[in-house]
Amino acid sequence: MPKGNYWEAVRILDEEIINSISYYFVQWKGVDQNGDPWKPSWEPETNCTQALIEDWRNVKNSKEIVIKNTRQVCRRSSVASSMTISSDDESKALEQILMNEIYEGQSQNCNNITSNLSPIDPETTSETSTIIGDDETSNPQPNREAQNTSNVFASIKLISPTTKRPMSDNENFVEKDENNFSVKKLRTDKLSRDYESIDELEKQFFSSKQSKTALETPPPTTPSSVKDHLSDSESIISDSENELDKTENRKINCLATTHSQDTNSNDLPYLINQTSVRNEAIATLLQEREYYHKTVMRFENDWKNQQAKNEKLTQENNQTQKELHDKQIELSNARLQLQQLQEQLTCMEESCNKKDEKARNLELEWEDIKKQFDFRHKNDQEQIDKLQKTKDLLTEENQKLTSEIENLKVAINNASQNFSINRHSTRSSGNVKTLRVENDKLRSQIKMMSLKCELQQQSTKIIEEAAIRHESTVRFLLKQMNME
Repeated sequence: MPKGNYWEAVRILDEEIINSISYYFVQWKGVDQNGDPWKPSWEPETNCTQALIEDWRNVKNSKEIVIKNTRQVCRRSSVASSMTISSDDESKALEQILMNEIYEGQSQNCNNITSNLSPIDPETTSETSTIIGDDETSNPQPNREAQNTSNVFASIKLISPTTKRPMSDNENFVEKDENNFSVKKLRTDKLSRDYESIDELEKQFFSSKQSKTALETPPPTTPSSVKDHLSDSESIISDSENELDKTENRKINCLATTHSQDTNSNDLPYLINQTSVRNEAIATLLQEREYYHKTVMRFENDWKNQQAKNEKLTQENNQTQKELHDKQIELSNARLQLQQLQEQLTCMEESCNKKDEKARNLELEWEDIKKQFDFRHKNDQEQIDKLQKTKDLLTEENQKLTSEIENLKVAINNASQNFSINRHSTRSSGNVKTLRVENDKLRSQIKMMSLKCELQQQSTKIIEEAAIRHESTVRFLLKQMNME
């Protein structure tokens, strides 16, 4: 079968009522994920089927019936020890009636009892039924037969008289039961009253024994109530033992008092018969006391086992709490790490938002710079075009001036040659001075034109350098944008 996928509720082992809600201790069938059998667990009533709850109620009722029948059988055993039987056939009939009543009490829900009740040691539950035969010469030995009938039989003593002596009508009377079985009462009213007092003591004892049934129910498994339950169990056991001792002592004292008061009677066979009856009653009480002592010992063993289980549960609970504490520490550390990661993520988101905002600002700046560059480039281009045209004009003028200067130089040379050749010619001095003045003017104009040409060339270089600088700035900004 697949591990951890099979589970089935077998039966209910116990019931607890907490805050008006029923909780059942369910036994499971199957294995968990590790291959281990499922352990019993407490489940609310809503998690249990109606069939399981009905089975548990039948088992619970059957336990109560068995305890009740056991008390009735124990009471009948004490009553039977105080009766006299008229004959052997009547003795057998009475024994059969009592056994039938016992089996009728046990026949209800027999299947549930045999399948759900925990096994008990046969030594503690073996019961004896003693039948004393008719022997007028000697006191017969009891015939003991061990009977193990579903661990609920109580000890039964059926005693037949050792002497068959007729009794007067004023001392006893015959009473018939529903099966027409004749039972003779004891002789004296005083002895009947004594046995009635014994019955009252037995009632007190059985009522006190109800406290022992509290030990059969398992204590609560919560650690807070373990110590209280253990102390209550110890007090219940000690009180039950004290009550048992007191009850047995009262019974024995009552029988001894009755025996001492009846010794004055002159009816020797009757006294012998009553003595044997009392001895058998005392033996029955001693056997009952031994049985109850064994029951108390069994309760003590169960209590010790339950105490060991409680200690084990306490250790498991402490281990679970320790593991839970470790898990809580791990969870707190994980939460702290998660908080740190969330803070880092928040910081990264803020930095990304800042970078996005910076990128948007750079884009806006780039657009502004681009617009300014386009505008300046357009203006610079227009100025460059104008300067280029001016340069061309100046170049043409410069060429013209250069040609004129050369012409003037040629003219000057020719004039100087003519002057040297015709120095002795009759030329007026006024013409010479005029030529010199014109020559000086021409030279000054040539210098001015050359200076203008140089200034124009320098301004052209400055404009070209500014244009180159603007282009380098634009390229640098483009590189930064691409890198971001």
